[in-house]
Amino acid sequence: SEQNCLNPDRLCVHPDYRNLGLGTALLLEIETRASNENCTTSKLSAEITARAFYERNGYSVASAVFEEDGIPCVNMKKDLISK
Repeated sequence: SEQNCLNPDRLCVHPDYRNLGLGTALLLEIETRASNENCTTSKLSAEITARAFYERNGYSVASAVFEEDGIPCVNMKKDLISK
C-alpha cells in the first residue's frame, strides 16, 4: 500500500562531491531505514539526467516522460527487501 512506500524525491549531491559514492550511500541508508520500518516499495520522480543513477541503484522506469517544474522526468520504482 502507499503507506508502506518510501518517496525519496529530490536527492542532490553538490557538484564538487559527485562521483564519490555519496548519493548511492545516502540512498542506501534511506532505503535501509525505510525497509526496517516495513516499507516495501520506493517510488520517486527522477529528472531524466538522474535516471541512470537510479537504474544503477535498482530502480525501474514506471512511466512515460513527463514535465515536472519545467524539467523532463520519469517515475521510477524499486521493491525494498524487508529485514
